Amino acid sequence: MRWGIRAIIAESFAEIFFGNCNSLGIPAVKASRSDLETLAATVEQNPTTQITVDLVSLTASAENITIPVTLAESARDALVTGQWDYLGRLLSAADQVTQHAQNIPYISGFKA
Repeated sequence: MRWGIRAIIAESFAEIFFGNCNSLGIPAVKASRSDLETLAATVEQNPTTQITVDLVSLTASAENITIPVTLAESARDALVTGQWDYLGRLLSAADQVTQHAQNIPYISGFKA
C-alpha cells in the first residue's frame, strides 16, 4: 500500500494509469456514474466512512450501500492471487530467465 491508497474507484481510467495501478498492486475498478454519485454522497455525509472493495464479488461497499464494480479478469486474477508484481516475479526467477535467454538468438549473440 502506498500513500494510504488501497483501491481506486472511477468511471473510467486511461490505459497507462490502469496499468500503473496494477503494477503497484492497487485495484482500479470501474463503476457507473450514478453508483459513484451515490457512494460520494454517502462519504460527504460522513467523511470518515470507509469504502471496501471486494475483488472476489466485484463490489464496493460503504455503510449500507453496495455497488457493483468491474475489473478486467486478468487484472482481477493477478490481484486476487498476489501475482501482480511482475518485476518481483522476474527477479525471483533470475536463473530461469538467464537460462531461457541463452536460447533466444537475438539475446545470445545473434549474428546476421
